[in-house]
Amino acid sequence: MNALRYIIFIPIILLIVSLLYALPPLSLFALMKLSKFWLIILLVFFGSLTTALFALLPGGIAWLAAKISPSNSFAFYSIVIISALLGIIQIYSYWADPNLTSNDLGILVNVLLSCLTIGFAASISFGAGIE
Repeated sequence: MNALRYIIFIPIILLIVSLLYALPPLSLFALMKLSKFWLIILLVFFGSLTTALFALLPGGIAWLAAKISPSNSFAFYSIVIISALLGIIQIYSYWADPNLTSNDLGILVNVLLSCLTIGFAASISFGAGIE
């Protein structure tokens, strides 16, 4: 039964972390499509809430995912390894896309997405290390 928990834990963590890494590009592209008025309103009234959400959500989810693991050290190492690998793949996909690297705005978006991805990886790793 314990081996089954180890086998089931890896796909669950892979799904959770990959969904977390899908968040930054979607949110950044959604913010870029807003008009300047709504972007200012959103940042003024909900800026700190959004920042706290992006800082605490991955760590909190990793902490909750570590609770279902059969072993704390297994949860930590598996979450950190999966997070690092998916982060590297995500950053490589940002910079390998010719549509985003063809102009200056695309390079800025790549830098922003790379920084967000590194921040998410750090938050996920710290969240897994809390347990």
